[in-house]
Amino acid sequence: MPDNLLLLTADNFQDQTFFELQMEKHSVSAEKYKVVKFNKEKTTPWNNFLKWKRILKHIESQKTEGKEYVLYCDSSDVLFVDSPHNILNNFLSYFNCDLLYNSTNYDKGYMWDKYDEGAVEHNLYKRNKFTYISRRIGRQCNLNAGLFIGRIDFVINVYKDMLSHEPRLKEITTKCKSDQQVLRCMEHKYYPRLQIDGFQQLIARCDKIGDLWSVDRIDQRWE
Repeated sequence: MPDNLLLLTADNFQDQTFFELQMEKHSVSAEKYKVVKFNKEKTTPWNNFLKWKRILKHIESQKTEGKEYVLYCDSSDVLFVDSPHNILNNFLSYFNCDLLYNSTNYDKGYMWDKYDEGAVEHNLYKRNKFTYISRRIGRQCNLNAGLFIGRIDFVINVYKDMLSHEPRLKEITTKCKSDQQVLRCMEHKYYPRLQIDGFQQLIARCDKIGDLWSVDRIDQRWE
């Protein structure tokens, strides 16, 4: 695990998550990653937006510990097929951006289109950019907030901006708990520093992912 990389997830599960199982299988000690735990007793509802208040505090604390990059993923549905070391190297070698998100063909949730012309123009630009690849694998040009890698300073700035929109949540989201909906409507402000892996070069979404959950895939050695 690179010393300058912060690897983290967040959940409210009592049992070991798929993320933790993978770390265990690859002999990654708990000191090398962070699981931000929320309300395991489930006395309050899970909130994808507000969880970032606590996650962001942890990220900011790690900046002072020498971390330069953040790799965040959801805890239950992300499969690592390469090591965090190689993921970071490939991000730095092949992507000219400071924050890279997973992509998806799920296009719901661009609620700010009716408030912000910049969001409309940016979404049209993306659809033109990914036209060729879309014919082959589907329209993978929509931001998926469940997996990203980025430079820690920029990640902090983007998520502080996202959280500043809390007073408008009921106005700009269909559900008052979606970090993804707000980020999707912010992305045009930060492009090209913020990008989406629409060509699935580093991060790929699999809609039919059941066969990937096998122990054989988890047990594959990281290079």
